[in-house]
Amino acid sequence: MLRQLAAGLAAVATGFPGNESRAHEPASQEGVKVTKLLNEELSGHPEETVTLVLLEFSPKASSPPHRHSGPVFIYVTAGTVETQIGGGPLTTLHAGEVFYEPAGAVHLVARNPSATESAKAVAFMIGGKGAPLTNPA
Repeated sequence: MLRQLAAGLAAVATGFPGNESRAHEPASQEGVKVTKLLNEELSGHPEETVTLVLLEFSPKASSPPHRHSGPVFIYVTAGTVETQIGGGPLTTLHAGEVFYEPAGAVHLVARNPSATESAKAVAFMIGGKGAPLTNPA
């Protein structure tokens, strides 16, 4: 099941037909480009939405500590991403690997450790309708 989710996320990240009309870019931060690929009401749960975003990290780029109101599933599509959730261990992920971020957890580290290579990941998020995707920690 997790491999099927990862394959589906990879298809979206590489330009799955049909998402072009929905794609737009929310605010990105220095060195981290965030492209919203999809934002849809969750069937049977009109108060929640499913959002897919493509995250592109320049070499050595990182995001500040943050949290999300709902669960987040991340699939690394290229390069290497280091991540740390709450008091958990610092984890290094390579292309093809996935991780889970529980709702409300503080994402302390999200960075590309490489000084020369970019990194990309797709995030699948579930959250409240109209709620911001990310909140500062």
